[in-house]
Amino acid sequence: MSFEGIEGTGGTLGLPVSAKVDPSGNLWIADSLKGVIIYDRDGKKAAAFGRGGASFDRLDFPVDVDFGGDGMIYIVDKERKSLRVFK
Repeated sequence: MSFEGIEGTGGTLGLPVSAKVDPSGNLWIADSLKGVIIYDRDGKKAAAFGRGGASFDRLDFPVDVDFGGDGMIYIVDKERKSLRVFK
């Protein structure tokens, strides 16, 4: 299975730097230029968040994503020098 390639080579990813699979089998990609992109088990894009706007879920330069056993989602944002936590 392959996922969207880098922009300029026919894909839509900007700068993918980290990827993790959640307990449900979804693939989460931290893309420093595009935010966080989530693919389902079949490789279809299920969601994306973190870029644009001034909302609470804005990420400026995500570089890593991980999951806690308690259902929490941890995202490292290099630009904001922060660890963002979502549930």
